[in-house]
Amino acid sequence: MVKSTTQLTLQAPDLSGTPKIFEVAYTGHGPWPNVPMAGQVMNLWMLSDGGRHVLISGPDCKKVTAGTAYVPNSFELRTMGV
Repeated sequence: MVKSTTQLTLQAPDLSGTPKIFEVAYTGHGPWPNVPMAGQVMNLWMLSDGGRHVLISGPDCKKVTAGTAYVPNSFELRTMGV
C-alpha cells in the first residue's frame, strides 16, 4: 500500500523571535486529529536528529509521526512568493 505524502509550509519564530519559514513532510495523515488548514495557527512539537529527520506531534495529538524538515533557501522562498 502506498501512502500519500503531505508537505506543509510553516512559519515559526527562531531563537531571536524572527519569523522563519520551513517545510515539513510526512506520510499518511500525520499526528493531528484534524488536517491543518492554510492560515491556521497551531502548536507543534518537533524533535530532530540534528539533520532533516523529525518526529512531529502536538498538544491535541494522540500519536507521533516521523517526517522530514528543512529550511528553504532564498531562491526557493522567492519562487514560493515569500
